Amino acid sequence: MRVRIISMLPAQMPPEAHPDESEWNECPTVCREWFGNGPIRCSQSGMRGLSGVAVYRVWRPASREQFVVKSFGPRTVAHAVWVHRLMRHLRTEGIDQVPEVMPVGCCELVPGAATVAGNTLATAGDGSLWELLQFMPGKATACPTIEQAKLALQTLARIHLVAAQMPGEPPRRGVSPGHLQRIEQAEQMLRVPWHVRQRSILVRGIDSTLASLWDRAETIFAAANGTGALKHTARLRPSQLLLQAVLRDIWSDHCLFSQGGGDGSAADQPANQMQLTGMIDFHAAGIDTPASDLSRLLGSWQPQAPTTQASFLEVWREPLDAYQTVRPLQPLERSMVAFLHATAVIFSLDNWFRWTLEERRTFPDIQRVYARMNRLLEQLPIAIEYVNENDSAGNER
Repeated sequence: MRVRIISMLPAQMPPEAHPDESEWNECPTVCREWFGNGPIRCSQSGMRGLSGVAVYRVWRPASREQFVVKSFGPRTVAHAVWVHRLMRHLRTEGIDQVPEVMPVGCCELVPGAATVAGNTLATAGDGSLWELLQFMPGKATACPTIEQAKLALQTLARIHLVAAQMPGEPPRRGVSPGHLQRIEQAEQMLRVPWHVRQRSILVRGIDSTLASLWDRAETIFAAANGTGALKHTARLRPSQLLLQAVLRDIWSDHCLFSQGGGDGSAADQPANQMQLTGMIDFHAAGIDTPASDLSRLLGSWQPQAPTTQASFLEVWREPLDAYQTVRPLQPLERSMVAFLHATAVIFSLDNWFRWTLEERRTFPDIQRVYARMNRLLEQLPIAIEYVNENDSAGNER
């Protein structure tokens, strides 16, 4: 089926927003799949995340339109097609904070031309998959106000409601894949503890900062009875939950906020009204419990008034209440938010040690990696304590 492209207007870049001339990069050749031989400029300034996946901001000087072109990394074609189907479904149902997925050839069209709306993926010469998305203005924050957190969770609730109506993906009851993964990782860490793995890599020589982080982790882990937390996690019998399409990698960097009328994206809003202008990066989307998105996002934020006395759910009570005005949480879903967060702290540290020290992966910004690991270490004692004292249903033992 061929359809006429009537209007695809991405957010307009404010005159002062485009990168400095010194920040322009050579555009990936794959950009021509969308822009043909039309003039474009590309920049990677401010676009790099922790994963190292290639991503560029693309600017059309003539129209001042702005886009993002991004590699899918080691994802399959089937998964990429599914992700784009989810994104288009969400936008069709009115969730404008989801970036628009641009069809191949859309930006080289002349008035009256047509294209196949379903073809949104392009393959580069090396076989990698790429996408072109609407640029979403706004800024991320690691320390949101309560107002910002409420806006994000209300939008996330809308996404969960609409995603549950995605054609061909009806919600179903089952065990959370994220929970099963935690059980498997706990069993692995019990079989081969950190101190055994660390001895095996010391002989090869490792980054001194990473070695220091692992030493700190082992000390905290032993003092807080991390082994007990692993044993408890490994012997849990997961409960069945409602499973549906969720984002799975929604965290602080992927929520963009703007003041109304401040950047062209919310010009019809009062000048001082805070807006959530974007939820970005859907590449990890899949099937799991909505509680996994809540634990991921809330766990990535730092509260503006941190306290060691309040529980994780109490710290974020107002944003969670805002979520439930749109999509009420079942009791087990709510308790799973805290459990998934606490176990994610332990197993995320384990992942970072494996990636950096054992697999020797390289990351575009190692300082951000250090900062991420330090934050996890700060959370580790409380996370271990929670797992030792509660089961996945939130009941004290």
